[in-house]
Amino acid sequence: MARDETYNIAICTDCYVGLPFNWIVKHMRDKHGLKCNEERVLNCLNITEPTMKAEEAKAWLKETQSVVHPISRIPVEDGYGCSLCFYSAKKKTVLYNHVSNVHRDAIKKGLIVERKVQKPFTSRLKQYIIVNSVDDDETQDIPHWRATLNEQFEETLNELTQSGYVASTDLRLVNTFIAKIR
Repeated sequence: MARDETYNIAICTDCYVGLPFNWIVKHMRDKHGLKCNEERVLNCLNITEPTMKAEEAKAWLKETQSVVHPISRIPVEDGYGCSLCFYSAKKKTVLYNHVSNVHRDAIKKGLIVERKVQKPFTSRLKQYIIVNSVDDDETQDIPHWRATLNEQFEETLNELTQSGYVASTDLRLVNTFIAKIR
């Protein structure tokens, strides 16, 4: 768990997704098998007041269609946006549907433009927002999780086969193996 201080959003560093404070305990239990309570979450994030809650996140998404700086630890993706409003999505087909449903009378070309987008939350709060300035270092900081997992697995496996490693339990290897077979 981490916290984006600019926007006061809790971030799951394993899933790269923002979490309203009142969803954290359930997320950690359901997605990661970890039992925790709100007090432990506050200690983990090193804060005294809760981060943005679900109701606040919903209101924030309604009033914030774009952000100046990307939310830390959430991937910035290439996406598309409507030039007539702030609607954004990752796929062009979603934008075509938006334009045909919302802007039926608009005939001019160039309604769909390329944008950098982020999806800060999932579930009921799933909505893309526009990222106006992208720090290249920030986007490089978030590796593709599957490629990273395969790379770690291969490295560990090569180390073990080269060193003649026998019968001792390496928890990193066990966790990587479990994640790989899921």
